[in-house]
Amino acid sequence: METQPTDGRGAGAGYPRWVILDHEAEYLHVNHPCSAAADAKTEAATLSSGGHTVRVSLDLRAPPAASRVCYTCSVPVDPALGPPYMSVAAAHGDSLLVLVSFSYQEGYEHHTDTIDKYLYNAGAAAAADPPRPPSLVHLPAYYNGEETTLPSPLPHDLDEKTTGLLRRGEAEADLVVADLIVKDGGEADAPKKEAELLVLRSGEWSVVRAPIVHDDGKAEELSFWETDMVVPVGDRRLCWVDLCRGIILCDMFDDGDETLRPRYFSLPIEPPADDRDRRRCQMSKRRVCVTNGGTVLKLVDVSPRCCCGRRGATQCDHSSGVFVINTWTLHMDGDDDDMAAYWTMDAMVDATELWSLDAYAGVPRINPQFPIVSMDDPDIICFQVPEEHKIGRKMQSWYIMLDTSSKTLMSVCRLDESSSLQLSYGYAYFVSTVSHCFNSSDDGGFNNDVTKPALMIIDDKVATKNNIIANDSLQSSCESSAKNSKVNSPKEILALLQEIPELSRDDLLRAYSFLCYDNNGRRLSSLLGLPMSLRKPWLLMEIKASEACSVPDGKSGT
Repeated sequence: METQPTDGRGAGAGYPRWVILDHEAEYLHVNHPCSAAADAKTEAATLSSGGHTVRVSLDLRAPPAASRVCYTCSVPVDPALGPPYMSVAAAHGDSLLVLVSFSYQEGYEHHTDTIDKYLYNAGAAAAADPPRPPSLVHLPAYYNGEETTLPSPLPHDLDEKTTGLLRRGEAEADLVVADLIVKDGGEADAPKKEAELLVLRSGEWSVVRAPIVHDDGKAEELSFWETDMVVPVGDRRLCWVDLCRGIILCDMFDDGDETLRPRYFSLPIEPPADDRDRRRCQMSKRRVCVTNGGTVLKLVDVSPRCCCGRRGATQCDHSSGVFVINTWTLHMDGDDDDMAAYWTMDAMVDATELWSLDAYAGVPRINPQFPIVSMDDPDIICFQVPEEHKIGRKMQSWYIMLDTSSKTLMSVCRLDESSSLQLSYGYAYFVSTVSHCFNSSDDGGFNNDVTKPALMIIDDKVATKNNIIANDSLQSSCESSAKNSKVNSPKEILALLQEIPELSRDDLLRAYSFLCYDNNGRRLSSLLGLPMSLRKPWLLMEIKASEACSVPDGKSGT
């Protein structure tokens, strides 16, 4: 099962259907060390605002490895300043929004002279008839009103946390770039409830202000809003995310009138009581992603838990490093004028289940970080698991791809910080289908029937020993009656289920049937490894997933 390190590209199937793009681009130069491998087929070029040639290409790798934007620029490089800096600000479909900052030195100080914005578009580069190369377009700058009077005004700086991109066609009006600021409602004591959007459409920038629609009782929650990320939903909506509180959805192509109608919906988690929310911690353990080809929103949360099942960090000796992964899917009903949205939990994976997998042997037993949901399959999530950094050694991280439905690992790889396959730790990542445009043929779109890859382990030092965790190593001091012995008979299974608090009669019967057909004992073993307070929600999630898998094609009950 062990293989040698690879370059992370799709095996024999052209380019990957989707990729995880690193926020930071790689500068390519003979005198500049770079581990990325740019693909000439993906190259596009244009002129900067200063008349220099900017070339952009892509280094595309199959997840969970990182893909990167690579670039060169004809501007002479000052050794004291280094090359111009490029980053990815947003991604949608076949397009990327990239920013380039050009600097100069004055005395001992470094200054940013220009920030250029470019739209990279792959289009149907391979499938078009006739095929056309990718393009790179220099977007117009926008200057805030007070800055236009300065001797050397700087254009508005787009932030990847607050800026979104939508591209639904080839026309200029089909491109939208939007940067969001949530502001006070106009009165000194009023909570934040107005959106100020800087929007690029039809080649022109404009500032749009609109009230944020929200349910009763949510105004105070919205008053603490801080944007963490933006994701496009389908080809019309942008979704701004506060990982501590909720999301703001807005149809950016709403042509009914000139006013946009952003709407706020809470996340299915308890928001902080105030603005002291330890936001940096949330960025690594929680994420809102799009899946099903970019049309469905999904929330992933990785939280520590106590041995008794209580959520949150604990000093309990029985719960060192223990966590639970929960996922929810957002369902939207109605149009934008009368939209109802609600979250449903669809998966729960406990640390004991993950650590008991043979394929997890050698991977650190700590909270997995920076979850990213597959664009193809809503059940598959990529995680980063960093090793403890040791002085004198390169920082290493593991990257795993977990199927939350079957509770199996699809991919495991271990990389050090010098590898081009590793994501920049702690930075923003973008999920993109830009890679799919370079395949000469496809299956007509994204769906959940894509064959899941076989387990792939990429590491030359992976452990081979069995790493099955014993139930009593996480035994709850609060649950002394928990059983560690193997349950064999239907009578024993029934007795076990009767101990679970608040399990209704109908759910008990469903769970009984579910566990009696557990031929290999995996489900029962996982159930016994959980604290009592988590057994009911875990069982209901497993039963729901099992019933969904048994629904014939085209007859999904959702």
